[in-house]
Amino acid sequence: MYYRRPDVYDGRNVVVVGGGPSGWDLVRLLSRHAKTLYWSRDPERRNRANAEFLPAPRGTLNVPRISSLSGGVVHLQDGRQLQDVDAIILATGYEIRMPFLTAGGCLDELEHTQPQPPDVLTTNSYYIHPLYEHTLSLDTRYPLGSLYFNGIIIYNPTGMTDYGQALFTAYTIANPALLESRDELFAALKAREARVNKGYGALFGHLAGGSHEDLLVNYLRDRGLAGQPGIPPLGVNFTDPWRVFALEHGLEIHTAWYAGLEEQGEEWEKRLTHGRRTEEDYVRLMHEVVEWWAHKKQHL
Repeated sequence: MYYRRPDVYDGRNVVVVGGGPSGWDLVRLLSRHAKTLYWSRDPERRNRANAEFLPAPRGTLNVPRISSLSGGVVHLQDGRQLQDVDAIILATGYEIRMPFLTAGGCLDELEHTQPQPPDVLTTNSYYIHPLYEHTLSLDTRYPLGSLYFNGIIIYNPTGMTDYGQALFTAYTIANPALLESRDELFAALKAREARVNKGYGALFGHLAGGSHEDLLVNYLRDRGLAGQPGIPPLGVNFTDPWRVFALEHGLEIHTAWYAGLEEQGEEWEKRLTHGRRTEEDYVRLMHEVVEWWAHKKQHL
């Protein structure tokens, strides 16, 4: 949470811990600044979107997990030691815990391996269940519509998603009749879980227009709220098409961008971004990069 700028690490020896998207973002930024850059992650860690390792930038040294620290020395699980490390950045994610709800008896905490009951609100630190679309509690111990969660989704653009959740929350609190029965909402939750269990890619096919927030906004629109504040009229998507494109092709865009940098250097970046000022300019840029990468892969 304290990382802000990569140039703070100019000429320093840095270890980034964590093999997920945050760790990948950090090593790609720091690879241009750090003297020596180590990426500590599990060798079996796979990216959920395409089951491939997230590629390390050129010059980054892949190392296993850290076993201990002592006297300025980083000890790795394979027995190696890293000397003269100036900074360790933890990009290791977080656990979903809400002590204020647990203390009040509204959210039970379970171990990772414990099964979550179907009708009582619980967290295993990864997943809160049962929530309709990660938002509305379906706990049978209190009335439907009395507890909502906004902003706990990880793999979504949070600004748009939080806004869509806020619309759903506000309108259904103002008019509880908009909510389907608990059984109907629970059936929708189980259907979502079944799709997700088939693979991460199946998630996109379930989303209305490609985004989670569209699903929530369309729920309201389908119940007669089209054109109300915050809700677009019929035939208009809440989420801009370019945002859906970016969500579906985000990994390709990242991979292609840094492949171009490694192949052609910073001139690649300067050439592609020169003169681009507007949102439309950068939307075209995303499409160009995806097209370039598709052509590139055909000739690899």
